[in-house]
Amino acid sequence: MSIDKLSLVPPLLVAAQSALQESQAGLGSVMGVSRKTIGWWQSGRTMPAPFQVQALARVVHAVNPALAGKLAAASDTTLAALGLDDPASDAPQVPLGPRALGDLLVCAATEAYGPGPRAMRAALLAALARAKELGLGVEQASSALRSEPQTAERK
Repeated sequence: MSIDKLSLVPPLLVAAQSALQESQAGLGSVMGVSRKTIGWWQSGRTMPAPFQVQALARVVHAVNPALAGKLAAASDTTLAALGLDDPASDAPQVPLGPRALGDLLVCAATEAYGPGPRAMRAALLAALARAKELGLGVEQASSALRSEPQTAERK
Protein backbone atom coordinates (compact mmCIF):
# COMPACT_ATOMS: atom_id res chain seq x y z
CA MET A 1 0.00 0.00 0.00
CA SER A 2 1.26 3.48 -0.77
CA ILE A 3 1.92 5.95 2.04
CA ASP A 4 -1.05 8.11 0.97
CA LYS A 5 -3.36 5.12 1.08
CA LEU A 6 -2.01 3.99 4.44
CA SER A 7 -3.42 7.14 6.04
CA LEU A 8 -6.89 6.14 4.83
CA VAL A 9 -6.88 2.78 6.60
CA PRO A 10 -7.48 3.79 10.27
CA PRO A 11 -10.69 5.78 9.62
CA LEU A 12 -11.89 3.11 7.21
CA LEU A 13 -11.44 0.48 9.92
CA VAL A 14 -13.51 2.62 12.30
CA ALA A 15 -16.18 3.02 9.61
CA ALA A 16 -16.18 -0.73 8.94
CA GLN A 17 -16.56 -1.44 12.66
CA SER A 18 -19.55 0.89 12.73
CA ALA A 19 -21.07 -0.51 9.51
CA LEU A 20 -20.81 -4.04 10.86
CA GLN A 21 -22.12 -2.90 14.26
CA GLU A 22 -19.21 -4.57 16.00
CA SER A 23 -17.02 -3.74 18.96
CA GLN A 24 -13.25 -3.69 18.48
CA ALA A 25 -13.24 -7.26 19.78
CA GLY A 26 -15.99 -8.19 17.30
CA LEU A 27 -14.13 -6.60 14.40
CA GLY A 28 -11.02 -8.43 15.56
CA SER A 29 -12.95 -11.68 15.43
CA VAL A 30 -14.13 -10.88 11.89
CA MET A 31 -10.55 -10.12 10.83
CA GLY A 32 -8.91 -12.93 12.80
CA VAL A 33 -6.90 -10.67 15.11
CA SER A 34 -7.15 -9.43 18.69
CA ARG A 35 -9.06 -6.40 19.98
CA LYS A 36 -5.70 -4.87 20.83
CA THR A 37 -4.50 -5.23 17.23
CA ILE A 38 -7.67 -3.51 15.98
CA GLY A 39 -6.95 -0.66 18.41
CA TRP A 40 -3.41 -0.34 17.08
CA TRP A 41 -4.63 -0.33 13.49
CA GLN A 42 -7.37 2.21 14.20
CA SER A 43 -4.88 4.50 15.94
CA GLY A 44 -2.42 4.18 13.07
CA ARG A 45 0.33 2.73 15.28
CA THR A 46 0.51 -0.31 13.02
CA MET A 47 -1.28 -1.26 9.81
CA PRO A 48 -3.00 -4.38 8.55
CA ALA A 49 -1.59 -6.13 5.51
CA PRO A 50 -3.38 -5.47 2.21
CA PHE A 51 -4.85 -8.99 2.20
CA GLN A 52 -6.46 -8.27 5.60
CA VAL A 53 -8.02 -5.03 4.35
CA GLN A 54 -9.24 -6.85 1.23
CA ALA A 55 -10.81 -9.60 3.35
CA LEU A 56 -12.58 -6.92 5.38
CA ALA A 57 -13.81 -5.30 2.15
CA ARG A 58 -15.45 -8.60 1.21
CA VAL A 59 -17.27 -8.77 4.56
CA VAL A 60 -18.29 -5.09 4.57
CA HIS A 61 -19.57 -5.29 0.97
CA ALA A 62 -22.73 -7.05 2.16
CA VAL A 63 -23.77 -4.07 4.31
CA ASN A 64 -22.00 -1.11 2.71
CA PRO A 65 -20.69 -1.58 -0.86
CA ALA A 66 -19.38 2.00 -1.05
CA LEU A 67 -17.26 1.51 2.07
CA ALA A 68 -16.07 -1.82 0.68
CA GLY A 69 -14.91 0.04 -2.43
CA LYS A 70 -12.91 2.46 -0.28
CA LEU A 71 -11.33 -0.42 1.62
CA ALA A 72 -10.43 -2.11 -1.67
CA ALA A 73 -8.91 1.10 -3.04
CA ALA A 74 -6.91 1.63 0.15
CA SER A 75 -5.41 -1.84 -0.37
CA ASP A 76 -4.51 -1.10 -4.00
CA THR A 77 -7.27 -3.12 -5.63
CA THR A 78 -10.86 -2.80 -6.83
CA LEU A 79 -14.14 -4.45 -5.94
CA ALA A 80 -14.13 -6.12 -9.36
CA ALA A 81 -10.67 -7.59 -8.71
CA LEU A 82 -12.06 -8.97 -5.43
CA GLY A 83 -14.94 -10.57 -7.34
CA LEU A 84 -17.50 -8.11 -5.94
CA ASP A 85 -20.00 -5.90 -7.72
CA ASP A 86 -19.18 -2.21 -7.85
CA PRO A 87 -22.37 -0.31 -6.89
CA ALA A 88 -21.20 2.83 -8.69
CA SER A 89 -20.94 1.03 -12.04
CA ASP A 90 -24.25 -0.84 -11.67
CA ALA A 91 -26.43 2.04 -10.52
CA PRO A 92 -28.64 3.48 -13.25
CA GLN A 93 -28.22 7.21 -13.57
CA VAL A 94 -31.80 8.48 -13.49
CA PRO A 95 -32.28 12.22 -13.16
CA LEU A 96 -34.66 12.99 -10.31
CA GLY A 97 -36.41 16.25 -9.56
CA PRO A 98 -36.41 17.93 -6.14
CA ARG A 99 -39.70 16.32 -5.09
CA ALA A 100 -38.54 12.81 -5.91
CA LEU A 101 -35.25 13.43 -4.11
CA GLY A 102 -37.14 14.69 -1.07
CA ASP A 103 -39.39 11.63 -1.16
CA LEU A 104 -36.33 9.38 -1.23
CA LEU A 105 -34.91 11.14 1.82
CA VAL A 106 -38.20 10.96 3.70
CA CYS A 107 -38.59 7.26 2.84
CA ALA A 108 -35.10 6.53 4.12
CA ALA A 109 -35.91 8.31 7.38
CA THR A 110 -39.31 6.59 7.66
CA GLU A 111 -37.79 3.12 7.20
CA ALA A 112 -35.53 3.73 10.17
CA TYR A 113 -38.08 5.61 12.33
CA GLY A 114 -39.22 4.38 15.70
CA PRO A 115 -40.18 6.07 18.98
CA GLY A 116 -37.59 8.00 20.97
CA PRO A 117 -34.52 10.10 20.21
CA ARG A 118 -32.31 7.10 19.50
CA ALA A 119 -34.62 5.95 16.73
CA MET A 120 -34.90 9.46 15.33
CA ARG A 121 -31.10 9.66 15.23
CA ALA A 122 -31.12 6.45 13.18
CA ALA A 123 -33.79 7.95 10.90
CA LEU A 124 -31.77 11.09 10.34
CA LEU A 125 -28.61 9.11 9.71
CA ALA A 126 -30.48 6.99 7.16
CA ALA A 127 -31.74 10.13 5.42
CA LEU A 128 -28.29 11.69 5.38
CA ALA A 129 -26.74 8.47 4.10
CA ARG A 130 -29.28 8.40 1.26
CA ALA A 131 -28.54 12.06 0.49
CA LYS A 132 -24.82 11.24 0.35
CA GLU A 133 -25.47 8.23 -1.94
CA LEU A 134 -27.38 10.58 -4.24
CA GLY A 135 -24.52 13.06 -4.19
CA LEU A 136 -26.55 15.76 -2.47
CA GLY A 137 -25.03 18.48 -0.38
CA VAL A 138 -26.77 19.87 2.69
CA GLU A 139 -28.43 22.69 0.74
CA GLN A 140 -29.70 20.33 -1.96
CA ALA A 141 -31.03 17.87 0.63
CA SER A 142 -32.77 20.68 2.53
CA SER A 143 -34.31 21.96 -0.68
CA ALA A 144 -35.50 18.47 -1.59
CA LEU A 145 -37.10 18.07 1.84
CA ARG A 146 -38.88 21.42 1.58
CA SER A 147 -40.59 20.34 -1.68
CA GLU A 148 -44.11 19.16 -1.05
CA PRO A 149 -44.63 15.45 -1.79
CA GLN A 150 -46.77 14.58 -4.74
CA THR A 151 -49.96 12.83 -3.74
CA ALA A 152 -52.26 10.81 -5.93
CA GLU A 153 -55.53 12.58 -6.68
CA ARG A 154 -58.63 10.83 -5.41
CA LYS A 155 -61.43 10.24 -7.87
